[in-house]
Amino acid sequence: MSKHVKLSDLKFSDDFPSVDEKVEYISSDIATINILFSADPFGGLEVGAINMISADSSLGKTLIAMKFLKNAQARGMDCYWIDSEKAFNPSVAKTFGIDVSEEKLTVFKTAKITVVGEILEAISKDKTAKERQNTFVVIDSWGALASPKSLEKVGSGSDKVDLTLAKWKNDLALYMKAIDVTFFVINHVVANVSGFGDPFEVPGGKKLYLLSQNVVMALSKAKDKDSEGEIEGALVTAYTRKGRSVKEFIKYKYRIDHASGLDPYYGLLPDAIEGGYVVSPKKGKLSRPCVPEDKEWREKDIYCRDFWKPIFASTDFASYLKTKNYYGGENKVESEFANEED
Repeated sequence: MSKHVKLSDLKFSDDFPSVDEKVEYISSDIATINILFSADPFGGLEVGAINMISADSSLGKTLIAMKFLKNAQARGMDCYWIDSEKAFNPSVAKTFGIDVSEEKLTVFKTAKITVVGEILEAISKDKTAKERQNTFVVIDSWGALASPKSLEKVGSGSDKVDLTLAKWKNDLALYMKAIDVTFFVINHVVANVSGFGDPFEVPGGKKLYLLSQNVVMALSKAKDKDSEGEIEGALVTAYTRKGRSVKEFIKYKYRIDHASGLDPYYGLLPDAIEGGYVVSPKKGKLSRPCVPEDKEWREKDIYCRDFWKPIFASTDFASYLKTKNYYGGENKVESEFANEED
């Protein structure tokens, strides 16, 4: 019989990410966002992969990116932000707990796609596969990237359509995939004028979509009002448009609070009720069977750590969520609260 050739038997000019290592994630700290990208409320973005969120303006894309960036820094990752929209605000970033010092974060303010390619080459060159995976890059946004032809067209006053932009973006996406860096790409949406399928499409060349591990699309926004009708924030509905391990078209909501930002727990209640982890003893009241002699809660008061920690710590709710949303069937998840002391 011929000998099976193992990876360790071969010598190449490049090394390869190990297939034996456990998949690692960067959390957003938002349970439903993590589920949309990984099926796991304590998961998030897969390290070493391309992930993308595509949405219209004002649906929280950049806020979500900052949550991921904060936790990438906490993991000790080498972090970069490619600011093609020239909108990165260090003061806002600091409110998320992001270290904006030059040693911890480099922001490149450019929309030139050729320069972006040079940046990616520079930050990945001479790194091992593990070091490349441990590099986190946010591109904000894919839609704002411009090709040389686009810039030339504006400079000359030409009204010809730039037919090269999609090719430039497809080539950039192929390069991104080849270098094994961890990417979070912010993209826009365009209307689907065909009249068939989804009302929105993901723009910017097909390669990025095809090569992304997961693509989440935010669809709509509703006003979040208090009991007196004052607007406190927005409720956003999003779904997994493409998933390698997440079931496609799963749909969740997340909340943007004008005072405190993204709500970590909003959107979990329907699944908690469906699975019996939260019950309604009477109209307008909620309680947790896992908590002995639990008090009755109003919904407006449950979106806090005090309500959800006992559910995640003492029940299999996290595993229930992953099993429901994961392609692979039953999955056991260890809650981040499981070994935490009160």
